[in-house]
Amino acid sequence: MPAAEWNRISRVGTPNVWRKSLHSKQIEIRVDAAPGIPGEAWQGYFARKVTELGINAVCDSYGTSGLGITAHAADEEDLARVIEAIDLAIEYANARYESDVLPNVRAPGQRQEQKAAEAAQSQVGLDDLAAKFTKPDRDT
Repeated sequence: MPAAEWNRISRVGTPNVWRKSLHSKQIEIRVDAAPGIPGEAWQGYFARKVTELGINAVCDSYGTSGLGITAHAADEEDLARVIEAIDLAIEYANARYESDVLPNVRAPGQRQEQKAAEAAQSQVGLDDLAAKFTKPDRDT
């Protein structure tokens, strides 16, 4: 995702929750993310954090609502912990993406601007130096 288009990812709306089966305590959770899940680097940071937090959650696309995160809670008592862990993992992924990825995306453009400014300054210096060697025109 180009740096100019970056917006922090956040969980939005109400989580969609349901039991995996009638006889199971396990709850499947789907949450929407806005403005959408960025590329592999962000997803890698997210995955690292959810693993560290001990939850099973993945970024995916589903249905008509678009991009989001799917996770599983062991039971109703575990539901809050999993959703809070998703929020923590999103914040962690945002912070790491901003510190590790965006500077490298922005840097080439900034380097190009810096080189252009240096070239213009150098040209001013050359023009000033050349002006020192100006001779009057023969016609005057």
